[in-house]
Amino acid sequence: MVLFDLEPAAEVAFLRSLRPFIHEPFERGDSEEILLRLELQGPERVENGIVFLQQFSLERIQVVADILAKSVVLAHYEPFTATAEETPERTN
Repeated sequence: MVLFDLEPAAEVAFLRSLRPFIHEPFERGDSEEILLRLELQGPERVENGIVFLQQFSLERIQVVADILAKSVVLAHYEPFTATAEETPERTN
């Protein structure tokens, strides 16, 4: 889930309202936070944790949301893949 422009109290309340619908939650939640900045001139880019966009269109925000969501999923499973890589393979 990706949330934009919520005050901390509103975020906590929103996430709390979802609890009845979540089955087998993770022990700890992962998150990513970035700053979006509107810059009409120059290329769209990411610098020092800031995403510079030429416009705040739905499509652009959805791309940013998709990238952030994938980053969180990868970060969640990364420890498991490191463990699997360290385990020697059996040969028969």
